Amino acid sequence: MPVDSMHATIERKSKNLFIQAPSEWPTILRNARTKPKPYNVKVTNYSSIIDWKRITSQKRLKDAQGNDITISDVAEMIFDKDNTYVKIKTTYENQAHVDLLFPTKTVKNLPKSYHSELPINKKKYDNLIELCKAFTIDVQYHSEYYSLKGHNSVADTLPETDIEECNDETED
Repeated sequence: MPVDSMHATIERKSKNLFIQAPSEWPTILRNARTKPKPYNVKVTNYSSIIDWKRITSQKRLKDAQGNDITISDVAEMIFDKDNTYVKIKTTYENQAHVDLLFPTKTVKNLPKSYHSELPINKKKYDNLIELCKAFTIDVQYHSEYYSLKGHNSVADTLPETDIEECNDETED
């Protein structure tokens, strides 16, 4: 899949980089590939993420030509907050996307997914602030870390590691 190729390219190019802040990632992602052209990176924040559940909970949708599309037949959806349509595919094959049209007021009335920035684990936040105070993190990035919010209710867990990745490491 193309996304696997992108992921591998980004992993390879960022492997030996010294990265101090999340704000550095858009540039790293963009510059991971130079030919045929750099990756197109769209930076978003919590306020631009729309909750599309109301639309996808409908049993039947209509495409731009008025044909019925059953939501269970949809394999891929591409959402664009600047448009009043969603591009869909009903298979993972190389078929063209079909546009689903929604009334502009329906899209504009969809709720935001988040009303504020999501907090991180309080211990993680405290550790990051300690790194700033010790000048382990460059001063130019301190405001980025001080603007984070830490909360005790946020679990400090990472997603499960891929089994393949674990097996690869133990075989060496």
